[in-house]
Order: sequence, then C-alpha cells, then structure tokens
Amino acid sequence: MSVQPGVTADPLFTHEPDAPKSARALYGGVFLVSLAVLLLQIALTRIFSFTLWYHFAYVTISVALLGYGASGALVTVAPAIGGRAGIERLWAFALACGFMIVVALLVSATVPFDPFKAWSDRGRQMPYMLVYYVAVTSPFVLAGLCVTLSLRAAAE
Repeated sequence: MSVQPGVTADPLFTHEPDAPKSARALYGGVFLVSLAVLLLQIALTRIFSFTLWYHFAYVTISVALLGYGASGALVTVAPAIGGRAGIERLWAFALACGFMIVVALLVSATVPFDPFKAWSDRGRQMPYMLVYYVAVTSPFVLAGLCVTLSLRAAAE
C-alpha cells in the first residue's frame, strides 16, 4: 500500500488483515452507544412523565438534541479532542457515557425538584432544575462525541 509523503494511513480503513476487525468494532461500538442512549431517552421520558409532570417528558427530546449538537460544536471548536487519530479516546467517551447514564438516572431519582414550586421557591428549585439539566444532558454529549468521532474517522 502506498501512502503519500506526509500523510499517515488510517489503519482502520486500509486493506490490512486487521482492518475489517477494527471497522466491525467501531460500528459495533457506535451501535451499542446509540442503543444505550435511545434506551435512556425512553427511560427518561417515562420517569419525567411520571415523577415530575407529563410536560417534562418532552424535555428529554430537547436535551438529547442539545447534547448531540453541543458535541458536534465541541469537536468543531476543539478538533484535537478525539486524539491524534481521531478515535484514540472513543473508549473513554463511551465509558464516561455509560457512567453518566447511571448518574443521570440517580439524579433524576434523588434530586427533589418540584416544578409546581419552581416559581414560589426559586432559590431552591432553580438549582435543582439546573442539576437535572446538566445530569441529563451529559450522557447525550458524550454519546454525541462517540458518534461524531466515529463518523469523522470513517469519513473515507
């Protein structure tokens, strides 16, 4: 395989014997991360509609879109976030995404946010709402980083 001077070949998509195994691992990882966040969206929709108020079920869609958009903007602003090859840190982002899914579910189960008191008790309820939003958005940002970096690595 010939490579132009100054251009490094991406071992993920070359015709070397290990390339199909690497590509399958990348696609399998994207599938698993996407499946995990889709299940999180369904779980958060049910949790928010039952524990908070049924209008908050739609918040799940907005924070998912916010997380995916923020991850794309983050990769655009800081392209080195994925590492030298673009996929060096995928495992770390996927592991952090799994951890933050657990944290998001724990926060939504333990933080005593009451939307009916949000106006009358702003000093207490607004920080709770901020904690909710940060905890629920972070898995989507990390999953978006995984998908974005994977697509960037497989752009050829």
